[in-house]
Amino acid sequence: IASSSRDGLLANPQIQSFFQQQVDELTRWLPPHEKIRQFALIPREFTIDSGELAPTLKIKRHVVQEHYRDLIEEIYLRRAPQPQSA
Repeated sequence: IASSSRDGLLANPQIQSFFQQQVDELTRWLPPHEKIRQFALIPREFTIDSGELAPTLKIKRHVVQEHYRDLIEEIYLRRAPQPQSA
C-alpha cells in the first residue's frame, strides 16, 4: 500500500481494517464488555521527549490524555459498533 505520508497511510481503509482484525483476534476471548470497540491510529510513537513516556518507558496517561484530548473526544462521540456474538 503506497502513501506519501504516515497520515495518509493510517487513513487508508485497508490499514484500518487490518488493525481492527488484529484487535478483534487478540481480544476474542474477552467478555463483550471488555472488548476494544473503538480506537485510533496516530502517526507517531510516544516518546520521552514529548513527555508521553517516563524514563522507565511507562506511559504517562495524563499527558497522553492532554495531547490527544480532541481525538479521544471524537472516539467517544462515534457510534460504537455492536459486539458480534461468536
